[in-house]
Amino acid sequence: MGMSPITTKSDALFQVDTYRIEGESYDHLIVVDCYLTIPLINYNTTDEGIIRRKDGRPYVPFPFPTDNISSALMIGTAGGRSVIQAVNAGIPSITAVEINPLTVEGTEFLEKSDNIYYHDSVELFVEEGRAFVSNSKDKYDLIYLLGLGLGRAGYGAHLFTENYLYTKEAFDFYFEHLNENGALAMGLKEPLLPRSARFKETVIIGLLEKGIDPTKRMVSIKERVMSIEDTNVVGKRSVVILVKNSDFSKAERDNIIKRAAELEFDARFLTKAEAELHQGGRAMTDDNPYFGAKKFSGVFKYISLLFLVIVLVYFLTALIPFYKFKNLRSH
Repeated sequence: MGMSPITTKSDALFQVDTYRIEGESYDHLIVVDCYLTIPLINYNTTDEGIIRRKDGRPYVPFPFPTDNISSALMIGTAGGRSVIQAVNAGIPSITAVEINPLTVEGTEFLEKSDNIYYHDSVELFVEEGRAFVSNSKDKYDLIYLLGLGLGRAGYGAHLFTENYLYTKEAFDFYFEHLNENGALAMGLKEPLLPRSARFKETVIIGLLEKGIDPTKRMVSIKERVMSIEDTNVVGKRSVVILVKNSDFSKAERDNIIKRAAELEFDARFLTKAEAELHQGGRAMTDDNPYFGAKKFSGVFKYISLLFLVIVLVYFLTALIPFYKFKNLRSH
């Protein structure tokens, strides 16, 4: 793959570098903050509406039925790849929200006819996702969180990065803006799949507090591992957590399982045992909006306190020789 830099732009929050690409299925690549890569897909050159990964497998952000979805709010749309899939899925009204204006500016390297953001069924807003939802009066059949804010969520200190898009209060906003039979979807990819437990736990606790049985409304749709030897496949496995605003009917459950299997995904509905396991957990809240937040036991707290005391004593002990030396010199 050949890369030629075109532009570098930055503001108070982001740095965005745009490159011209050779030898790939796309012509331009955006790099945000030196680590997040966003291919700019030419809408009119996709293979029968299918966007493919480097290994040839299709990119599938909708491993669930979309026949009854008339309106979708997609948060964190970046270069528009998932929006192309939403258009190809036949969703007639798509609201795309992206927080980074520089990423949106980068899509202007595409011709308007090739830029999905200029499609008749798409309306684009450059705004923070939760703020957009809280200020909106509209309701949707689907609200899709596209793995936003998760670029570093699986690593070290970034576990304690604030994220107000996945808190219990944020989920309350999302459900309020869904139609009765609408659904909330959250997309993730490895190696961030363990973070999905935090989201599930938060949603489960929120539903239980409202007296709602989460086993009747939640399903995880996970991509199958095609080959243990093929690291390109294993390393890019994805999962979609789907939460309906009302109970799934038997027909809906069957259709989800069937659709997932057709696309080589496995659909697992939440079980009673899983719900009870998460019930004793701790939800992400606006007061504690961290992926790494956990409910530590009393023993762990005491051990942590003891460790801090030992460090403090060691530090003070190390200062004693310097204090004595200072007194000797003064005499």
